[in-house]
Amino acid sequence: MKKYCIGLIVCSVFFLLISFRTKEDFLTILQEKLSTYYAAHVPLKAHLFLNQPGYIPGDTLYYRIMLVQSQGNRYIKGRQIVHLQFVNPSNVIAYQATVPVTDGIGSGQLRLPANLPPGGYSVLVYHNVMRNSKPVHLFQQPLVIHNKTTHTLSKTNKPEFFVESGKLIAGVSNRMVVHASPMSTIRISDEASEILATATCDNQGWANVYFKPSSGAKYYYDINQQARIELPVRSEEGISMLVSGVNSGDHIRVAVQSSPETKPDESYVLVLSRLDQIFYGASVDLKNKKSQVVSFAKKDLERGAYAITLFAESGEIISERLIFMDKDVPGLSATVDKSGYSIREKVTVKFSLPQATDSRLAVTVYQQDLFDSLQKYSVDLPAYLDFPSIQGASDFDTDRFMITQGQLTPWEEVWAGHIKSEFGFEPFLRLTGKASIRSTGAPVPDSTRIEFFLQNDAAGYEFHTDANGHFSFPLLFDFYGDEQIHYFAESNGFTLQNILIEPEVVRFDINAHQWVNTSVADPYYEFSHRRQSIIQSYYRTKPAVTEQPQWLNKRIEEAMRNADIEIKLSDYVLFPTMHETLLEIIPDVKSRVNKNIVRVALKDENHDAPEDPLYIIDGVLTDNSAYFLSLNPRDVVTIKVINTRQKLGIIGGIARNGVVLVDTTIPKHHAQIPPLQNVFQASGFTPWRKTRSLMDRVVPEREPDLRSTLYWNPDVKVSNGEAVITFYTANNTGTFRLVAEGLTSTGIPLHAESLFAVSFGNP
Repeated sequence: MKKYCIGLIVCSVFFLLISFRTKEDFLTILQEKLSTYYAAHVPLKAHLFLNQPGYIPGDTLYYRIMLVQSQGNRYIKGRQIVHLQFVNPSNVIAYQATVPVTDGIGSGQLRLPANLPPGGYSVLVYHNVMRNSKPVHLFQQPLVIHNKTTHTLSKTNKPEFFVESGKLIAGVSNRMVVHASPMSTIRISDEASEILATATCDNQGWANVYFKPSSGAKYYYDINQQARIELPVRSEEGISMLVSGVNSGDHIRVAVQSSPETKPDESYVLVLSRLDQIFYGASVDLKNKKSQVVSFAKKDLERGAYAITLFAESGEIISERLIFMDKDVPGLSATVDKSGYSIREKVTVKFSLPQATDSRLAVTVYQQDLFDSLQKYSVDLPAYLDFPSIQGASDFDTDRFMITQGQLTPWEEVWAGHIKSEFGFEPFLRLTGKASIRSTGAPVPDSTRIEFFLQNDAAGYEFHTDANGHFSFPLLFDFYGDEQIHYFAESNGFTLQNILIEPEVVRFDINAHQWVNTSVADPYYEFSHRRQSIIQSYYRTKPAVTEQPQWLNKRIEEAMRNADIEIKLSDYVLFPTMHETLLEIIPDVKSRVNKNIVRVALKDENHDAPEDPLYIIDGVLTDNSAYFLSLNPRDVVTIKVINTRQKLGIIGGIARNGVVLVDTTIPKHHAQIPPLQNVFQASGFTPWRKTRSLMDRVVPEREPDLRSTLYWNPDVKVSNGEAVITFYTANNTGTFRLVAEGLTSTGIPLHAESLFAVSFGNP
């Protein structure tokens, strides 16, 4: 998760001209602007839950996604589109998926590519609406694609320093959060090498450092008394904040201090807010004194992230930091009926919630000792997601972590009154990109009409570009996997040649997780390969399933409501060339073999098309007449022609000169056919293969049953505070972890875990 250093944010020029007479005036206008902004921008949170901590290339990944409103964790209604990205440590997207979510919950299976490079990744989950916010509040978590040796999250080599106020203020006490190597000792010293502050990082690499810098002085740090390095944070004049009481007591206390040289000439307002709601506001007077302590009661604050912001009366943001109210939530318990089981034994788990609360849970049971190397490191706590499913979260200083985070509210946009959203809620995929002249890179003329044809989906779309060549339009029909998209461009009645279409690639500037590849053998990798060998040996005598051949042109022909002309060449005497075949058998298609020209007679218009037709040869679209005429009639099964206006209009501009469909018997022919130049590839929903359910799975006794995940259910419903699940152990033994998480009907996050052992014979 990217860590933003909070600096001085200058509001719009318009707002800087406003002068507030009272604190009440300021808070009233601020609340109005917040309400207006968030009425047009619904803040979202996404959460990803997987069936196990890691995979190997080619594995099936089981997922559950929750998409909720940031306020109250209410599920987003209707059908929504959510995107996943696997980003490597160099911030390169190695794999991405697009999946549908219905009424806030989406679940399914993704088959990871067999060629996905092993290593450590950051998994990002986002909805396009999240891109309206700056910065974008993504879900991010680490994930390992296993190899022969283990991968672990790297220990921080270069320390990071985050000042609570955003700036190191001279002459007052400052709190800095340091992130360095776990258990290392950080020392802060001045130019004379006098030690001013010392702190030891916890087992996750975090520490607090307090010290009072002098104006204009340089400071240094060392780790474990090694070489001194100049502190990357410089001190300056200004106003600081020190926040206490977030995790204890009934009040949050904010000490606001100005440096000795600072002479404030205006009043300030300290605001505690959460997205569209202001909870508290207090005047701060630093004209007559150098410090003031403001206290906010915690009793009315719900669980979640809040912002404490110090505003000048002009609207300028002086300082801001985030806090996280981690109040008690209903305790979900998951109780297994025994602590130990033998192989292939039934396991019963009872879930209980106090006060008979209803909820929906995702539940997985996986073999923990296959992923032990990943249990030693905690994951970044999502600052904008209050789901307590973070490994090691019980040891994690949430308040310290919140100091490292950026804005919760995009104040510049709020003050400026930006209510127009670039991205909205849509139930369908959207294709966005840019059209340009291939030779020059210049955008196509404004309002260029471009027609798309999706080859596999057999669907056509039409849109117009803007002055910069950009386009964005909805794909009303779902399609899956990689799709060849063909296009035809026209401007002012003229066909545009050599047009390049570049689909949008969404990338985020994130602080990607860094990993270390150790020399320790990876237990999950070894388990997966042993399992594969055993299963292949068991199934080696089973006959292979032979699929019935299917003509690749069939779907396209059906979309165009069948051909106007159909010729089966076996019904005729075979001619030596395609030119002679057309001349003798298909009079609506004429050719000039010496110039490789083919013309189709357009029936509705009583004349021949002025240019070559579109060919669909064994499912591949091409406009190469020379290749069509070079086909040997002995290899051709059928030739079909579409030459009526109504049917050609289904495909659009690329079919304006008629369509010739050819089915051949040439093996793997699609790889030999020269494709259209005006084509690009886009991805639709990520396809998933149907596998045997992991719920209540019972494998025949003599069939090998080796599973890293014993049970997976993305939607366990807890009614009246109780739910019971059952599943069976497999042939592999070890320690198994059950993890359940979800939301109550009132939006409260839930989490529970339980361990049990599986051994041969009776435990």
